[in-house]
Amino acid sequence: MAALDFRLTGLAAGKSLPEQLCAQRRKRSISLRGAADKTGLSPTTIAALERGGGSVASLLRLLAEIAPTARRRAPERSYWGQGDKEDRDRRFTPPDFMTSIYAAFGEIDLDPCGHLLSPVIAHRRILLSEGGDGLVDEWSGNVAFVNPPYSQLLRWLRRAHNQ
Repeated sequence: MAALDFRLTGLAAGKSLPEQLCAQRRKRSISLRGAADKTGLSPTTIAALERGGGSVASLLRLLAEIAPTARRRAPERSYWGQGDKEDRDRRFTPPDFMTSIYAAFGEIDLDPCGHLLSPVIAHRRILLSEGGDGLVDEWSGNVAFVNPPYSQLLRWLRRAHNQ
């Protein structure tokens, strides 16, 4: 379950989903045996869920009993302060992450969202500052690295999908 990084609202407080499950069950004064009887799961399975193990199917069965109104919490959004609005599209991929990209995919043929300050090393970069437009200019090569401006994310995803 830890690999899911799944966050819910409508559960008791806790630092992690397993802690929230245990706290919610206790808040409702339900023992492990009582939860097992209500869900059809074994007490061992419920204890495993409360330690961060178990399956998604078991988690859903437990949630239906101890927190029927629980739902997925919206992902936390970055705060763009007033002073950041002008600069919010200049967020670059860290160079150490790019090292992993190069190791996995080899050389980058095209960066259609290129920026002069970007650490991406590509054979061809389409730079808006030089009159290029990766949304309309032709894309070429085998490997393109796309880290689009956040303000136009959907347009860039559509463009990449159509390539």
